[in-house]
Amino acid sequence: MNAQIYARCRMSKEEIFLDICSKLREIKNGDKIDFSHSTPLLGEGGVIGSLSVITLVDWCFDKYKVDLIDDDLSLNYLETIGDLTEYILVLCQDLVQNKMRGSAS
Repeated sequence: MNAQIYARCRMSKEEIFLDICSKLREIKNGDKIDFSHSTPLLGEGGVIGSLSVITLVDWCFDKYKVDLIDDDLSLNYLETIGDLTEYILVLCQDLVQNKMRGSAS
């Protein structure tokens, strides 16, 4: 894992949340939306459509090197921005811990 990805994976939950909100604003072409952790991503009242979610998933991989659809096809973590934030945080923590274990051996 390169230093830039490692630094991103050490971001706080709030930093990840703000990062996701920034990307969502970009996807929504700068629409003025007040995001919260409970803001729905998909479905009724969701801020993005099924095609835009692909952009978001690709961005998450490029930004954090976490594959959101690799292990969990239920996509429950895409229900709200808070769910996605928490999911990325946990995956990033796992990446950092695995790197630290690999460095120790």
